[in-house]
Amino acid sequence: MLLVACAPSPLEVASQTAEANTSIAMNWTKTLSPTLTPTATNIPTSTATATPIPPKITILDAFFYDTATKSAASKFVLEPNKKYWVILSGTYSHWVAQPWLGYNLCWGTSEPQPMFLSPRNGNGPVGSDPYQAFGEPGGVGYSKDECESRGSTLTSMPSTAIRLSLDGGISFAQPIPAIQEIRADHTYAYAVIGQGHPLAIRIDDYPLEDNHGQIFVVIQQIN
Repeated sequence: MLLVACAPSPLEVASQTAEANTSIAMNWTKTLSPTLTPTATNIPTSTATATPIPPKITILDAFFYDTATKSAASKFVLEPNKKYWVILSGTYSHWVAQPWLGYNLCWGTSEPQPMFLSPRNGNGPVGSDPYQAFGEPGGVGYSKDECESRGSTLTSMPSTAIRLSLDGGISFAQPIPAIQEIRADHTYAYAVIGQGHPLAIRIDDYPLEDNHGQIFVVIQQIN
């Protein structure tokens, strides 16, 4: 008998990480400025040893975006002028596996496969996440000096190709996380204000067919 494992739905994945998300959200509410903080707050306490009350997290939508495809959008509509957290998690590659495996790295580091495998393409090493490129494969196209220059340039600023749209896909922009630090878990939080449309995500890259890796998108309301 052939047994086929059923992959969990995005909402099931998001629910399984609710406890971890609560812990992260507590940290965000401590460190964000008032202009970025949503309705969640830490209750002041009179003793230094007291534990702050964690915010309640409501998962409004969760879905995967495969970077080998044009775009993806939420089923949930972000209400106009309402604040939300958008959580992006995952890693991806602009190239097929062969350049990563056939040459030395041009610069940076790589990871052996995406956090979330692409269902359509073969998967291999990756060097980018929703916030930052962290490595690039080598090859005959780049000299040593070019690799050093690219590595220096791409690591000096947010250099992801991931783009978000809040206006129904009319315009896409590079998102900047609320805390601009490279994270080992490749998970970042973005404070956004709804415009009456679903959230859309795409990658600014061509061609798309040689990409692999998915981005997991979670839209949260923190009360």
